[in-house]
Amino acid sequence: MKDKVFEISLENFINVHPEDGVLKIKNIGKNNGNLSCFLVMENSKLLGVITLKDLLFAHPNRIAADVMSNRYEIISPNDFLWSAKNRFSIAKCEVLIVMKDSDIVGVLTEPQIDIALGKHVDPLTGLFKSSYIYYYAEELIRKNKEVSFIFIDLNNFGIIDKKYGHIIGDKLLQEISALLLQIIPKDTYLCRYAGDEFLILTPYLLDDAVLLTEKIIHTVFNHTFTNQIDITIAAGISGGRRLNSRNHTTSEMVKNLVNLASLASSRAKYEKCDYVVADKVSVYNTEECII
Repeated sequence: MKDKVFEISLENFINVHPEDGVLKIKNIGKNNGNLSCFLVMENSKLLGVITLKDLLFAHPNRIAADVMSNRYEIISPNDFLWSAKNRFSIAKCEVLIVMKDSDIVGVLTEPQIDIALGKHVDPLTGLFKSSYIYYYAEELIRKNKEVSFIFIDLNNFGIIDKKYGHIIGDKLLQEISALLLQIIPKDTYLCRYAGDEFLILTPYLLDDAVLLTEKIIHTVFNHTFTNQIDITIAAGISGGRRLNSRNHTTSEMVKNLVNLASLASSRAKYEKCDYVVADKVSVYNTEECII
């Protein structure tokens, strides 16, 4: 997923002077129905922003300088949408100002980003799709952080689906998704990878990734699911033990690690064990790909 800010940012803003009255600004807004905000400018310098919400509660006798706020962040048009989403979460801002060189070329609101990212959400479980994991894995690697993956595959889910029907099968997938969200720590990332497969990205060393895997397996095993159906999982773990510098591109490395974790989960199923840690062998035949 390579969606960038410039693909969805809009020039749906109007510049106003700090001494412009609120009533005047409201009238401007009425004639421009698709506005996101007003930018308070003086001598080509951005002083603050006025959102439609700010304007709604502003006294008509006030001026722009009284109403404006600094609840905005500057972002590049080439930043990824996931990065923009994080900016809203971390900075608690209301508007992202898209700036190229020294020029304001657009604005972004959080609802705009949520709509754009909606295509990366699995409609059944509400979890993000794999594009979410790939982006954050590459981000961790670019920041020289540790990376490990836990690939989860439900055991005998095809048999369960045929025995109880797809409606119950879908409900079980929703339940397991909610349960996984409860289990995983805040610094990890979860997606529905495909079918009855889930993928977790962690910034942990291998030993900690194994501990998290064991916790997940234990919690799922002891959970009471719909119709008292027993659900167990097979897990594969990769990464978390970088030995050398990373010589391959981040996208290649992430795909390789996900594939290793997937193969390890298949091996766990075949050997009828809870989990398998991926071997050092990779498609590149190099130890640094283990990270």
